[in-house]
Amino acid sequence: MNQTRKGVVSVDSAATGGTSAAETITHNDELRRFELTRQDVPLAHLEYVPRTTDGVVTWTFTHTWTEPSARGQGLAAKVTVAGLDAARAAGVTVIPVCPYVSDYIAAHQEYADLLPLGGRD
Repeated sequence: MNQTRKGVVSVDSAATGGTSAAETITHNDELRRFELTRQDVPLAHLEYVPRTTDGVVTWTFTHTWTEPSARGQGLAAKVTVAGLDAARAAGVTVIPVCPYVSDYIAAHQEYADLLPLGGRD
């Protein structure tokens, strides 16, 4: 990830499932979301709520959104991967309240270790 301006961090495209040259994913810390744009047009985002309890930091992923005209292009997956990879890099636990993120983690077990207790109940 690269710092681009206060509160906004650019996410490496290799970590997002290969965004195209015209796509950019940023971690907007101020708005607490990961945003995907194509040629500066916002097309998808993943929202989260950070919390620290007893010294344990969690990001609760609450909502993914994709512009209706851009659906079916894998953009929600790209912002989800960016969010999960950023959580891993930050050493935080993930709580997937958003059904899309929950289903994504279930289908991609390489992210199960980000869940409380490593995804075990």
